Amino acid sequence: MVASKKDSHKVDSIRKLLVDAQNRGDNGVERMFIGSKDEVAQIQLKDKKGVVKAKLYIDNTTNEAKLEFYGEKGEVIGSFPK
Repeated sequence: MVASKKDSHKVDSIRKLLVDAQNRGDNGVERMFIGSKDEVAQIQLKDKKGVVKAKLYIDNTTNEAKLEFYGEKGEVIGSFPK
């Protein structure tokens, strides 16, 4: 089935509505991540804006668990172990 120009315009319009809603936070944001990013096993906790506030992860260099807390600008404000 080939989409017509009219259908293509409708799809683009719906896609824009969804992106705009996501940018406003209407659909909520990811508040927790459990998995692996960049081959680092981790758990991330995020605020209501989706900003990471705490991360528990395995340091691939030392193979040790680490816990970090982040401030408003994404800077580490606390960690364990030090």
